[in-house]
Amino acid sequence: MHNEVAEYLSKYKDRIDEFYAWSFNESIPRTQFGFKFSGKTPFQRTLELQRQVSEAARNATSDDEKERLATYFIKDWGGIAKVSDVRAIVVRFNPVAFSETPCNADFGFKRISSWSKWISVVCPKWACIYDTRVAYSLNAINYISGARHKIFPMPDGRNTQINILDVTTLLLSKKLSAADSSEPKTIRESHFIGESVAYKSYIDIIHNVSSLLWAGSVPCQFTEMLLFSLADTHIYEDLFAVVSRARE
Repeated sequence: MHNEVAEYLSKYKDRIDEFYAWSFNESIPRTQFGFKFSGKTPFQRTLELQRQVSEAARNATSDDEKERLATYFIKDWGGIAKVSDVRAIVVRFNPVAFSETPCNADFGFKRISSWSKWISVVCPKWACIYDTRVAYSLNAINYISGARHKIFPMPDGRNTQINILDVTTLLLSKKLSAADSSEPKTIRESHFIGESVAYKSYIDIIHNVSSLLWAGSVPCQFTEMLLFSLADTHIYEDLFAVVSRARE
């Protein structure tokens, strides 16, 4: 699947600074952690933030310090206000923090939008955020390019733009046949990437796409940020266009 994703993103890769629009209140990390920002765009300031959170986590001498950073990064910056197990997330990934290459860890799918934010800053060499938008983008590109690959499970999301055009159902409409069982469990086993391996599969694709687009000259997070940025704009519009033409 990485070839299709890289081909789709290739026309946007040099404009990521333009497309990435996730803004945040800089006064919070300035006040709480003494972070500094000089970037002129949301993309540049986000990279500065991620680097400083990562450095602070590396230098932290206690889980209390890490929990403060993780609480900010997941709840305030990441917008997941209801997460209640930040300390557990920190402890869960302490054993693999700052590993140089993808490693074995507890990558269960539950609350993946929360814990993947933290692992993305404590394993910056290889880990990326997995959330509704990036999963939507991967599934939409899969649909647009012929629906030949299994479906990435999607965390619950509140984005009304992408929720209105259910890409999971669209993919299933291409994949299901009369021979398929209608049992949800069987459908998931046949047509979805398993939740237990979803994060590893995602990381593999991100790294392969990054290699094709940038030949390793930029962090793998650039690919994730590009998928995130385009989800409810260009990718949504392209998916809508493909679906609309199919109904003509």
